[in-house]
Amino acid sequence: MNGSLFRKLALALCLALGLSAAALAEDAAPADVQEYAVTVGDVRYTKELVQFSLNSLIDNFVFQGETVTPEDAQLLLDETIEHFVQLGVIDSKLKEQGLDQFTEDDLAYYRDYAQQTYETLWQGIYAQLKAENSSITDEQVSDWLNTHGYTMDMFYEDALGSARMGRAMDMYCQQTTFTTQELVEFYTERFVQPDREKYENDVKRYEDDLLAGGGETFFTPEGYRYVKHILLDIPEELKETLTQLAHQAEDADEERQEAYNALAEAAAGGEDIAPYKAAYDERVAALEAIGAEYEDTLRQSVPLLKDKTDEIYRRYKAGESFETLMIDYSIDSQHQKTSDPGYLFHPESENWAGAFREAAAALQKPGDISQPVVTTAGVHIICYMSDAPSGVHQLTEQEQQALEASLLQEKKLAKLGEMIEVWQQEYAVETHPEMLSLDEYTLITQSEEN
Repeated sequence: MNGSLFRKLALALCLALGLSAAALAEDAAPADVQEYAVTVGDVRYTKELVQFSLNSLIDNFVFQGETVTPEDAQLLLDETIEHFVQLGVIDSKLKEQGLDQFTEDDLAYYRDYAQQTYETLWQGIYAQLKAENSSITDEQVSDWLNTHGYTMDMFYEDALGSARMGRAMDMYCQQTTFTTQELVEFYTERFVQPDREKYENDVKRYEDDLLAGGGETFFTPEGYRYVKHILLDIPEELKETLTQLAHQAEDADEERQEAYNALAEAAAGGEDIAPYKAAYDERVAALEAIGAEYEDTLRQSVPLLKDKTDEIYRRYKAGESFETLMIDYSIDSQHQKTSDPGYLFHPESENWAGAFREAAAALQKPGDISQPVVTTAGVHIICYMSDAPSGVHQLTEQEQQALEASLLQEKKLAKLGEMIEVWQQEYAVETHPEMLSLDEYTLITQSEEN
């Protein structure tokens, strides 16, 4: 069984769920029943629970590719202990107010939530593991989840803990507000500035993260423009020749690889490599010759389509919109609506065919169109539609609301943290960090390094 993959999947999930742990606290019980790593008043947290949370916290950093030194791990251990102390204070306060109990309807809702969450997790892990190892069984997935604490009971208790945290914030932090200036600073510091540092002078990284990776960003480098193109199909009389040349290139590349392998074996065996090198060079030259013939054939598309491209230029010069011409001529149906800005393009982009990139970058101003440009996709006539906004991303109404909710939540948590510092003096607090171990983390790290 792929234990490492199991572990990574669980790590990300644990932190994503935001395990509150407050709901997993136990009322005081005889000390010989269980060992408690944290006690706050009458609220106690078992060694197993705190250890599980610590491992999950460390694992989350490892899963994200961060390097966690033993010193870092020790700091995370201290933070985990402090986290449980704070949770214990909150739970104790709610108990005093009689707000730690739930109605039967509430409990039924959280049980359903736990069931759905567990099943979603199970299916997700099963699918990913099955893709890596077809011999994975249902029982192995279930046994592993249960062994590592990912049970419906855990999800149920986690939901109750989150609900208690929400009650505490509702009760003590309702009057929390923020100013417009605070919102601007929050957006700038948390979202804009990190993206500015990453992308301002790195178009490749921006496009890898945003365009190719399908992510989002809050800062766009300068120099982007929107382009559209009319894509004309390769003339039929050239397609058969191009197909034949493509097959020849595949065969020639296989022969080149075989010649390279023979050359490498001869060099490793101490043989005279001269004849092998000559054979390899011959295969490389043959492949390059086929490539050159392919390009020459492809370029013949432009004169063969001259009547059609001349017609496109005449209509555009007469005032017809580029979108109208796209509908009439282009085999690429994307971005044909006037409301669609087009393809996001930057002259430094590496995601476009060289000829297309050069032609699009050469256009001077919005409204300019290129001469016919040929690529393996066909013949393009490119139009510079407009400049793309650069700099700070302007939030949509929905994004603005989400940002405001995020800031308000953070301010409430900060306010609650200040209250916890005062309340903590009211309770006897006992912690046992020595009960926790970093051995599992150390063994995992050593194993992955090896």
